[in-house]
Amino acid sequence: MLTLQESKRDTLITSRDQLINFLAAGARPESEWGIGAEMEMLVVDVQTGEAAGFSRIETLLATLAKSGEWQELREGTRLIGLQGAHSSITLEPGGQFELSGELCVDLFCNCRDFNRHISKVVDACDELGLILLGLGAQPFTPLEDIEWAPKARYDIMGPYMQRTGDMGQRMMKQSAGFQVNLDFCSEADCMRKLRLAQALTPLLYGLFANSPIMDGQPTGFLTTRGEIWSRTDPDRTGLLPFLDNPDAGFADYVEYALDVPMYFIARNGQ
Repeated sequence: MLTLQESKRDTLITSRDQLINFLAAGARPESEWGIGAEMEMLVVDVQTGEAAGFSRIETLLATLAKSGEWQELREGTRLIGLQGAHSSITLEPGGQFELSGELCVDLFCNCRDFNRHISKVVDACDELGLILLGLGAQPFTPLEDIEWAPKARYDIMGPYMQRTGDMGQRMMKQSAGFQVNLDFCSEADCMRKLRLAQALTPLLYGLFANSPIMDGQPTGFLTTRGEIWSRTDPDRTGLLPFLDNPDAGFADYVEYALDVPMYFIARNGQ
């Protein structure tokens, strides 16, 4: 059974048209467009540069929560994130710190939002002997020495990644990235932006290559993060060939998505 969450009820999906309509419903008039940026940082010990253990990252979250600007997010008894009025802080599998910033009308707003966030987190890190690294890959700490963030979903994703490629768990625990969410006004506009984003990928890899070291050694790649992603999971990474068709639409994306193996299923809130 496949369901879409709409408001507070689950809708049983019985046709591709429902999935296509779900995508189409995301269109907004240009006057309502925004830019959503998600920024990941590596949390390391200020003295050694080694990845911080989860208990120290949990203390960092608790320190930020004391400001009153954030509501704690817990899984079981563990503090795994913070929710603010217009943004949130979450953790990637290896404890990478991710800010999902406020919806902004332009890049200047995104920059101000990020700078405010970093200023507060840096102050909290100073108290705890931590520092943030804006790199694409953890340069020093080996994979097996990085703790897993205590999220149930990672208990599923971790073993799955060992079956799909030889660097899936490195992607989860040793890499950090930057994601951008953009609005669209129509199906054609959405597909045009997807096509352009795919075409720009090699340029962006070159412009932002900042991960030449891993496990304390030069890797031979300026963007080790790019190499990691190319060896993570061929079912859900890489280029989308259907975008080469200028007539491609939501139906083509749905067909692609339905062919991707499912990670997990939510039942009864679990």
